[in-house]
Amino acid sequence: MQKKTVYHLWERFGIELEYTIVSRETGRVLPIADQLLRTPGGKINNSRKLGPCIISNELALHVIELKTPEPVAALNGWEDYFLETLHQLDKQLKPLGAMLMPTGMHPLMNPSQEAVLWPHSDQEVYRTYDNVFNCSRHGWCNLNSCHLNCSFHGDEEFKKLHLATILLLPVLPSLSASSPFFQGRSIHYQDTRLYFYQHNQARSPLVGGGMIPEPITSKKDYYAKILHPMYRQMHALDPSGLLEEPWLNSRAAIPHFDRGSLEIRALDAQECPLADLAICDFIICLLRWIIVQRSFADLVGLVNMSTTPQRRQQWQAVIQHGMHAPLQLIELFDVFRVEKSDVKTLADFWENIWRHAELRPEYPPFQKVIKHIIFNGNLASRMQLAISDTIRHQALSALIPALNECLMHNQLYCPHPD
Repeated sequence: MQKKTVYHLWERFGIELEYTIVSRETGRVLPIADQLLRTPGGKINNSRKLGPCIISNELALHVIELKTPEPVAALNGWEDYFLETLHQLDKQLKPLGAMLMPTGMHPLMNPSQEAVLWPHSDQEVYRTYDNVFNCSRHGWCNLNSCHLNCSFHGDEEFKKLHLATILLLPVLPSLSASSPFFQGRSIHYQDTRLYFYQHNQARSPLVGGGMIPEPITSKKDYYAKILHPMYRQMHALDPSGLLEEPWLNSRAAIPHFDRGSLEIRALDAQECPLADLAICDFIICLLRWIIVQRSFADLVGLVNMSTTPQRRQQWQAVIQHGMHAPLQLIELFDVFRVEKSDVKTLADFWENIWRHAELRPEYPPFQKVIKHIIFNGNLASRMQLAISDTIRHQALSALIPALNECLMHNQLYCPHPD
């Protein structure tokens, strides 16, 4: 038996990016992801290698996921590898009259009418999810996210990574929000994906757990305080126990103890892989800074400066207002040595962070992207600039091919370029 590879903190990372398959003519969703996963012999698999990446299915048949084939030592250059696979997908989609749309949500989709669940292998799991939670809704079938996986080994590394992640999680959507529209309208949330996602398992509240994880510092305690209570609550809804697995956990960051990684799930997909990877690399820089600069006792003290409900309140403000949300968590002033008098909103906070050169990504293309987001707004705010307050179906339809152009050229979306 081959010995399992062990990776320590900062040694390996994994990226998962989700995209919506849409009609080139109308921009509406097309449930044809299985056509991209068909083998030459006609068999439909859940995943396959395509170019440098792995592509795989998701719950909805109109969503395709791209991911690194194995944990990678650095994200530098992977924006080009993802782009290569995207171009290969585009070649397959063109004869089908289809293309890919990025960002956190399709702005026009009505999931109650258009959602089609994955009908092939593992469909029993998807069918059970649907029976329990009704998946033909926003937050289930209309969402695209970027997941960042960071390696750790053992409780000593887990506790530091988990606490540092908990400190950052409530403010991360201010950088990554890209879903201000749904069904042709807005509820004035910059991150509408997360607004719906956090409520999608309300029948079993312990599954989502209020999105922001509890500050747990060992595998044993995580099972005892989060996973086992979650399984017990779910059993009344799923007597078969089919969903009683660690992947049921829907918090904004979840540990995978079996493979030694912490998965951050708070990020909307961006307009291109370059933007996704730049944000992920920036998060890695911030997490590394926190852990290197602070002892475990310091981390515990910082986390205890706010309660979990206070962090969840900050999260709610951020998914609604993005960078315009007030910064309420006093520990973030402390951890990054930011003067309170200089900061009122998350925009002020990120501008102050940017002045610390050691907190910036080292890779120049990533650094350029983060600077653009901090000083020109996240993607949600740039999308809102392109659409008038009176949202019109025609304007949102025109936005879809513009975002596809960004995706295919690895370029940031600029609604009013100079």
